[in-house]
Amino acid sequence: MRNRHGAGPRRITVALMMLASLAFAACGDDDEKSASEGGGGSSSAAQTVTIKATGAAQAPNFEVTGEVKAGAATIELQNDLEKGAVDGQLVYLAEDHSDEEVAAELGKAVQGKPVADWFHGGGGPGQAKAGETSSVTQELKAGTYVVASGEGKPKLPLAKIAVGGEGGAEFEPPAAKVTASEYAFSGEGVKSGEPVLLENGGGEWHHFLAARLKPKATIADAKKFLMTEKGEPPFAGEGGEDGPDEENGIESTVLEGGVSQAVEFTG
Repeated sequence: MRNRHGAGPRRITVALMMLASLAFAACGDDDEKSASEGGGGSSSAAQTVTIKATGAAQAPNFEVTGEVKAGAATIELQNDLEKGAVDGQLVYLAEDHSDEEVAAELGKAVQGKPVADWFHGGGGPGQAKAGETSSVTQELKAGTYVVASGEGKPKLPLAKIAVGGEGGAEFEPPAAKVTASEYAFSGEGVKSGEPVLLENGGGEWHHFLAARLKPKATIADAKKFLMTEKGEPPFAGEGGEDGPDEENGIESTVLEGGVSQAVEFTG
């Protein structure tokens, strides 16, 4: 559920440019450094939830294992697709709705259309390539989360994470953080190899994209490319136009306002 362009009062807003500037600066101007997504754990007693993806990347099958109580949870996405990347986007359901109703809202979200008030961007692990695993640590609320990744029509029944009442560990955010608001980002204390908190402090939905620059490329080059999507991508690694690769960048899932998650920058 990743839409780069959309409109409406409850839309997925992807503010790439300013985060790119921040992340490059936060991870250092040294061209030898990179930023990548690893196991972002910040709560030692966090429960573990595993999401296994199989089938085709366009409409993958998901299997969820692990019993969870409300509180800190490390969510791992295991990509067992033959080829292609996938993320572990979660949607939190504030009310009980049928899979068909949820799937209809997913279709709206992908197209950038307004979604129902009960349909919330709940984070989840970022993109993992075939044969690889990505993970995040975040707080899960009591209720139901749906795994909502894939570009095509989701397969029914939808994979769900049922989160019970209180009993999980308290989420302990790392000191370093990057905060998103409406087309503005701020950060503090970000260091290579250490956990960092990605938090949405705005009212719209945001996701985070950071990538290492190629040698001699500048932040101005990154801003120009992200605004126009024309010319040679200034980012290092294999990600290119589709985003950073796992050794040179990070792309999170969609976070609604007030949602945060811990990931790790390495390099």
